[in-house]
Amino acid sequence: MTRLSLETGLRFTFAFGSVANLADVERANARGARIVPQVGCHKQEVLIGLRTRHAFEGRPSYEALRHLPIAEQARRMADPDLKATILAEEQGPGWNRLAQLIMAQPELVFALDAPHAQEPSPETSLAAMAARTGRPVIDVLYDLTLERDGDNLLMWMFGGYSGSLDDSLVLLPHPATVLGLGDGGAHCSVICDAGYPTFLLAYWARERPGGRLPLESAVKILTSEPAELYGLHDRGVLAPGRKADLNVIDVDRVALRPVEVVHDLPAGAKRVIQRADGYAATVVSGQLVQRGGEDTGARPGRVVRGARPAA
Repeated sequence: MTRLSLETGLRFTFAFGSVANLADVERANARGARIVPQVGCHKQEVLIGLRTRHAFEGRPSYEALRHLPIAEQARRMADPDLKATILAEEQGPGWNRLAQLIMAQPELVFALDAPHAQEPSPETSLAAMAARTGRPVIDVLYDLTLERDGDNLLMWMFGGYSGSLDDSLVLLPHPATVLGLGDGGAHCSVICDAGYPTFLLAYWARERPGGRLPLESAVKILTSEPAELYGLHDRGVLAPGRKADLNVIDVDRVALRPVEVVHDLPAGAKRVIQRADGYAATVVSGQLVQRGGEDTGARPGRVVRGARPAA
């Protein structure tokens, strides 16, 4: 990437999460390269539960319940005899064998106890719970899946997790990086990072114990930095002549709501969404498109295109 960036003058951006390798980026850019690592404000995670995807799909005795409402599935699955039957079964062909993946990394599975609970203690992992109780991991996972009448969600941090987000405290404000790695909808029913901006404003700038970002840094990370990376020079800052795209934020109230699963895709297919509070108004091209989080019906937006590189 360094060689190609030096030859072409183009930026290279890629997934990155290592403070240990940050010096390599700094050295490349000091030589004149334009390397822009994408860093996350929390870890990438698959949401596990009866409402999304879980480790017991594809097992015949569970599949016989799939048509039932979630609460009824959970009630029946709590029967000890049915539990024993499901745990003894294997997944049928064509399933993703999520159980096998989780069994290999139970230390990366945690309960999503609250919308901002993205930095859990290792002592609360699935592996730690199984060790404390002396039970098999799959047995603990089964019971956790049924909690809250089947509405419980677990996080499998498939990209790894060191036990804290301290690395992000270094990476997020670094001048070479840009906020990225947020999946806003591509993996419809298992990943939802649509709450990335709100998590940055609420958790990193207000709530996080043991190291926060200044609010002005969080705003810069969300606005001018990505605009500059993609060559959108008409936006990203408040200044005369720039595009009038604004969010009016109540910094004391901005917060994520719990994850929701809705069935509004074609044929009733599901997707995961996450709404937020604390946005007093959203303005696009000078027109009010949301007030208090409610859609006004205005549609002034256009397809966004970056600047073409110089010939």
